[in-house]
Parts: sequence; structure tokens; C-alpha cells
Amino acid sequence: MMPLILLRYVGLEVLKAILLALFALVGLLAVFTLLEEVQAFQNQYGFFSALKFVALSLPRLFYETIPFGVLIGGLVGLGGLAARSELIVMRASGLSTYQIVGYAMLPAALVALVGTAVGEFVLPQAERDARLGRQQAREQAETIAPEFGVWTRDGLAFLHLESVRDHQIKGLNWYLFDDSQTLILRRTAAEASFQGDSEAGFWEMREVTEVRYFSDGSASDYWAIKRWDTQITPSTLGSELLVQPQRMSVSSLDEKIDHL
Repeated sequence: MMPLILLRYVGLEVLKAILLALFALVGLLAVFTLLEEVQAFQNQYGFFSALKFVALSLPRLFYETIPFGVLIGGLVGLGGLAARSELIVMRASGLSTYQIVGYAMLPAALVALVGTAVGEFVLPQAERDARLGRQQAREQAETIAPEFGVWTRDGLAFLHLESVRDHQIKGLNWYLFDDSQTLILRRTAAEASFQGDSEAGFWEMREVTEVRYFSDGSASDYWAIKRWDTQITPSTLGSELLVQPQRMSVSSLDEKIDHL
């Protein structure tokens, strides 16, 4: 009974210290992030848009500060027990140093487990929403247009996208090479709109031109409207553009690896 009581007591003390450290670290970083957003983009979007970005960034801040929070909280929690001479009493009651350390590691493991769940299920979507919201607020539109566009894969072809807007893409260019790295096909489309939900459906392309290159010349075709069946969806594009690989979930990373 005594070891169980001590386990609960030490665990709660260390857990409270870890949570306090995480709260302080996340709060401090949130304030710095808010100030940075307001100062960097004060002429592009308002305070409440910056506040929304920071709120959606809280899962990322929590996830990234877990190692530091656990370390600081663990030291503070055990330090508090030592300052009140409670560790000495525990040692005198028969607990070894390893047992006390083990008791302190349990809440740390619990916080790490919660952090893993946040990183897998909450962080990717929150990060995507945060960056998409900031992009929309800055440009007063739903268009994401990186400086050099976006490169990705569509089967064996390389695909360049000029801009992405929710379920619509502008400026699509495919390049397909043979084994000797010779261009054998180039396809362009003015735009493509997704038909279906974000996970399943197809793209409807407009003003499509396809040029096939041969050793003795080339041939071209044109379609006003053409269907495009692909694994690329608005959801995968959103992850590709807005969420860095280290902040993706395991399932999203696996999907991206399979796609590439």
C-alpha cells in the first residue's frame, strides 16, 4: 500500500510541474508568435487573423515543447520534493533512488504519449488550417501560389502547378520522360476543378493541350474539357503545400512516400 501511495504522490507532483512548465513555455512562445505575426504582416492582415493563426498553432507549440517541458517539469518536481526533504523520508522508508526515478518517469511517459497522439491526429490538420487561414487573410483569397509554383508527381510524369485554390488548380504542366531522360510527352491545362469530396473524385480539366514527341517529329491534341483521374486530391495538395513533412502524421507521410 505504501509504495502505491508514494507512486501516486510523486507522480502527481511531477505531473503538475510538467504541466506548469508546458503551460509557461507554450504561453511564452504563443505571445512571441503573435507579436511576430503582427509586426511582420501588420499591413497585410489584422490582429484577429494573427490571433487565429496563433490559436491554431498551439498544438504545434505544445508538441515541440514537450521534451523541454518534461525535462524542466521533472527537475522542478523532484527539486520541490527534495527542498521539502520528502525524498529523504522516502529513502528512509525503503525506496531506492531507481524507484523514485521510475515513479517520476511515469507522468513523463504519459505526457509523451499524449504528445504523440496530438502529433498524429491534431497537429497536421491544425497546422494546415493555420497556414491556409493566414494565406487567405494576407491575400484576401483562397489561392495558394508559391513563388515558383508546386512540383509533384502524377504517376511517372512530373507535374508543375502554378497555383492552388481549394478545389481548383491553375496552370498545370505535365512532363514525361523516357528511360534516356528524353521528353516524350508534354501536357498543359489552363485549369482543373475537383469533382467530389476532398478524398475521392476526379479532376475536370479545361483547355488541355497534349504534345507527344517522336524521333521524327511530334503530334498534338486539344480538348476543351478532359477528365483527369489521379491519386492527387485537394487533401493531399493541402498537406503538400501547407504542412512540413516533420509535422505530418504517420499515415500522411506513408501516403506521400507511396505517391512519390
